[in-house]
Amino acid sequence: MRARERLLAAIEADLKAAGVPPLAWYDVLWELARSQDGRLRPYENRRADIAGAV
Repeated sequence: MRARERLLAAIEADLKAAGVPPLAWYDVLWELARSQDGRLRPYENRRADIAGAV
């Protein structure tokens, strides 16, 4: 588990340095891209941890 945490921390640092949104935002963007009309209501999130990302 430590390797995963280090990898995610490194990715987050790279994203921050590049001035782009945190990794968690991409989960939300992926769900929006998969939705039929490009919108989601809070109860439509397919993953429980997505709601905390926004």
